[in-house]
Amino acid sequence: MLCGPVEIDDQIIEALGKDELVIFAGAGISMPSPSGLPSFARLADQIAERVGVQRQDKEPEDHFLGRLEDGGAGVQVHRLARSLLMREDSKHTELHEHLLRLFQSPNKVRIVTTNFDRHFNTAAKAVFGDAASDMIVHHAPALPLGDDFSGLIYVHGVLHEPHDRCVMTDRDFGAAYLTHGWARRFVLRLFAKYTVLFVGYSHEDTVMNYLARGMPGTGNKFAFVPLGEESKWNFQRIRCVSYCKYETGKADNEHLQITEACREWVAELDLTPTQRHGRLQQIYCNGPDSLDGQDKDFVCRCLSHEESSHGFFGNPPKRPWVAWMLEAGLLDHVFDRRIQPTEHQRQIMIWVFFKGFIEAEALLWNRVQSLNFSLNPSASRLIAIQIRHREELEDAVFRKWLTVLLQQPEGDLPLDHLAWLIESCRLPEEAEVAFAILATQLKPKIETNSWGRLLEEELGIEPSEETTLTLNTCSHGMYELRAAWNDHLKPLLHSYPFLALQTFVSLLVEHRALTKLIQSKEEEDLVSRGRQNVEPGHEISGSDAIDLIITGAVQALETWLSSSSGSFDDLALAWASLDVPVLSRIVVHGQSKRADWTTDQKLDWLMRQEGILGSDRNREANLLILRHYESASKPTRAKVIQWLESWTDVVPDTKLTQRTFDVFSMLNWLVSHTKCEMAQEALVRVKKMVPEGLVPWEHPEVGACSLPDNHFRPKSADLVAIHAAETPAEKLEALLETIQLEKHQHQKYDLIHDAIKAGRDNVDWAISFQSSLIARNVHDAELWSVLFQLWREKDLSTEEWNKLLRSWSVIQAPFVRALDLVVDLLNGRVASQPHPIPPECRALAGETIVHCWAETQNAPHEEPNADDVVFFALNRAPGQLAHFWIRYAFLRRKEAGDSWQGIPADIMAPLVSLVANTSIRGEIASVMLCVYFDDLHRMSPNFVHDHLLPKLKWPDGGAATVWRWEAFLNSNCALPLAMTSELLPSFVQMLKERVLPEKAREHSLDFAAWLTIYRFENPLDSHWFHQLLPLLTDVEKVEFAHLVGVYLIKAQWENQSAYWRRWVLAYCQQREIGVPTSLSKDEAREIFLWSLGSGDCLNDALQALLSWDVATIQYSGPVLLEFEKTDHPEKHPNESAKLLARIIDLCGGVLAEKSVTKIYRRLEKAGAQAVELVRIRDAAIKHGLNLEEVKEEGA
Repeated sequence: MLCGPVEIDDQIIEALGKDELVIFAGAGISMPSPSGLPSFARLADQIAERVGVQRQDKEPEDHFLGRLEDGGAGVQVHRLARSLLMREDSKHTELHEHLLRLFQSPNKVRIVTTNFDRHFNTAAKAVFGDAASDMIVHHAPALPLGDDFSGLIYVHGVLHEPHDRCVMTDRDFGAAYLTHGWARRFVLRLFAKYTVLFVGYSHEDTVMNYLARGMPGTGNKFAFVPLGEESKWNFQRIRCVSYCKYETGKADNEHLQITEACREWVAELDLTPTQRHGRLQQIYCNGPDSLDGQDKDFVCRCLSHEESSHGFFGNPPKRPWVAWMLEAGLLDHVFDRRIQPTEHQRQIMIWVFFKGFIEAEALLWNRVQSLNFSLNPSASRLIAIQIRHREELEDAVFRKWLTVLLQQPEGDLPLDHLAWLIESCRLPEEAEVAFAILATQLKPKIETNSWGRLLEEELGIEPSEETTLTLNTCSHGMYELRAAWNDHLKPLLHSYPFLALQTFVSLLVEHRALTKLIQSKEEEDLVSRGRQNVEPGHEISGSDAIDLIITGAVQALETWLSSSSGSFDDLALAWASLDVPVLSRIVVHGQSKRADWTTDQKLDWLMRQEGILGSDRNREANLLILRHYESASKPTRAKVIQWLESWTDVVPDTKLTQRTFDVFSMLNWLVSHTKCEMAQEALVRVKKMVPEGLVPWEHPEVGACSLPDNHFRPKSADLVAIHAAETPAEKLEALLETIQLEKHQHQKYDLIHDAIKAGRDNVDWAISFQSSLIARNVHDAELWSVLFQLWREKDLSTEEWNKLLRSWSVIQAPFVRALDLVVDLLNGRVASQPHPIPPECRALAGETIVHCWAETQNAPHEEPNADDVVFFALNRAPGQLAHFWIRYAFLRRKEAGDSWQGIPADIMAPLVSLVANTSIRGEIASVMLCVYFDDLHRMSPNFVHDHLLPKLKWPDGGAATVWRWEAFLNSNCALPLAMTSELLPSFVQMLKERVLPEKAREHSLDFAAWLTIYRFENPLDSHWFHQLLPLLTDVEKVEFAHLVGVYLIKAQWENQSAYWRRWVLAYCQQREIGVPTSLSKDEAREIFLWSLGSGDCLNDALQALLSWDVATIQYSGPVLLEFEKTDHPEKHPNESAKLLARIIDLCGGVLAEKSVTKIYRRLEKAGAQAVELVRIRDAAIKHGLNLEEVKEEGA
């Protein structure tokens, strides 16, 4: 930073901004008028004159003073020095004040001085007034830790203290830096941590000789040094801040430039953001030609920080300013590929390329040319977006920048950006350019298979040492690239078919060449193995580059074949020589599409191809046959049938081969679509080679994928038997004969459903089928499930309900699956619309549920899923059984209205039975009851207290207790006030043992916050926080503080004030000093935001919280929206203004400008003090929001 004629190193400026700078002040600052004190060397001379002892030649001052005191002369050096230095006419200098002002606050001062005078103390009173007492002062030898201090440090003592403690003689220096070492320890730690600026020292000073012994060899030490003397400081590893000395006679102080530089430095620091914004804007309007040295330095510094640059980048770019920024190096990041630009640097790029591209394009072109077309990837993307709008650019500008973009490394430009550029090409004139862009992004990319290694590590498998290479053919942005092909390039095929064909074939050759390098099997075609056939419309994925290449090649070939007079045979031969399997498949497709060949010629050509049905071309060969067989001549069709049969493998007692199955599928298709007798006869012969019941592929073109696995269909005789059966028992027997072979669940379901669908309309038939299942001891889950599905949504009559309920009431324990299905059905129908259980059937339904529980309560059952125990219970029979009683109780209460007297006995007894059961099924039922803790308490407080509450107490930390707590917490249940003291110890113990899953643990924090606000009169008196906070991680403490704030803000205004007066303010004081646990900046931020819910205590809240060191607010929108909902601005305008300014200062992300503006206008109307409004404007301007320019909404 240029301060007058003196250049202050940026590292010093940054250190001051980060509160990491220490000023080390020497005698030189107290020598000019009005201080007029001597240097250490001059002090030694004055003492020599007083005592009449002459200093020896080149004798160090400390040695001389030590000789006077210890050499028998008996001179009281310290007392004599005191009399010489303590002069009433000596006052502090302007430089003393400026050095203090650099820190802007007395509690941020960090100055160390080797002087003995107290001029910094008097200067502090002049600078800070009464607040000067906040500045901590330390005197030697009682020094703080050098790496953890603030205030004013007299490292060699001060005259106003006992004078014999001042470090003057060689004995004093030895004690300070060697024997006792208190000064050495202090400076060692200080130099290791802080950036140090020496002011008022000479390289010849005795003091510097001692200080140098404690200096590590780091580059964080600076000193004001007269111009020309820099080399004398090199041996001390101190970097110089050079200044010019004034000639004797022209100034009382030859080192006056130090004072002038510090004066300018302080003036710069004292600028408010609004003033800085205005100055920068004025400089911008004047243009770069009017810049002097200080203005240039000011602009460079402002532009290097986002919060101070809005006055510049809020203006439209002008060519002179872009040229100046290029010359000043402020745009170097635009052309540097190696860096990841900061958000601020990215905003500068946006300013240049979006707002100023046309204005400064020539300048940017010259620079990128000189750098061999190097661009930062972010800049490349912005340029692509900009030149996309060609209507604003000359053609030459578009083409030259497009050339630059195409030269950038692969991956710099997303595919969607390149698709935009294709759209921007002037077609058809720039067809070659457009195809070149397309080819650039469809080129193959090889990458390491890192995800596989990560998966091995995740599974605990020893990672393989070999690095696997894969071909990456999927990319983000393929949708846009595919759209560019379909909308802009595909229409060009009639004019440029061969250009397109060349482009796509070259890409396929490239892909094949690379896959041969990395594939594990020589015969494997990694390029097109997933593509069923090459025809457009059979793409695997919209994000796969290979799909687009194959589709484009086929479409280009079809167009070329329809228009070209050239020979496709020559082209096919050329492609065959390239060893690209997918091209061979495209050749087959091309032969099928030829217009110059007859159907017979196409089929003859196919049959001449060696091994075509056993190759990758199988799919396309099938399609060629399907398309042309029916229209072929009879002799040719006979040849085709004979040729197909020749491909079957007739090997007795061996497994069906793929080729035989393919031929079987093809013949089956020909028979069904052409009615050809030759094909029918061939199918009969081939069918003998295929296992009975095997179903051919519906579409033969997919036959090359693989043989179907157990692709079973019931034999015709089995189906006949099923349909012929009339009675339920006969149906069951036929079904059992058939479905035992079926392994495909959906086919099995359909088969059963068709067989027993008569039971939907005939309950008696269904009950008889159910009885047959029991009599035959059939436990097949699918049979029982399909049977109950018949009744699940049917509108049953009262008579039908009674029949079913009675039939279910006799099912015994071995049929647990059936009983669970009964529970599921009744739970779903107990109160559900539109077909609930009729009122007259409810009692019988309840008896049925009691029967089901009696039969199944001790049956085995899986344990709940730890990830979501509530979801598990809702979808399992024990939970559904408990749910039935809860829903039944709700229904009865609704019907009872005001006459409700509590849960009826016929419901209470089963509920008590459920809670008392300790089997796994009983525990799952209890989980469901805990979900409805609140509702059950409202219906019957005694039941909850006597039966359900004990299930939440922590006897041994068992799994079942954890499940119930998880259900209780996940349901956001409110704990009745009377039960809080009984349950709280269990809650705390559960948190301590950390047994809850992650999701339930999160809910426990919400519950803890709710308890804090609504269940404690004063949580401090109850030692609640001392119990809770030590059990939480730092992240959990932040979330807990956030949730407490949410409840505080939701509370009514009078309750908010009461909370703050009763315990919140005291709690804030405790947390500030780390009671009961340490306070992180993130937690402090959340507690600071409690002030939004402080009601009439806003002033007290801000006094307690405003000075806290808190983390930034990343998302200001929700916070400011909550602020908007309060009436703080109207009731407490000045306090609200302080709060708003602080929130804006803390905003680390995008500022919610609309909310800020609304609150600011409300504060203006409410009469907030002008000084507070200025603070808000200064804070907002750092985010680019000038509140003086923003008009009120609706104005």
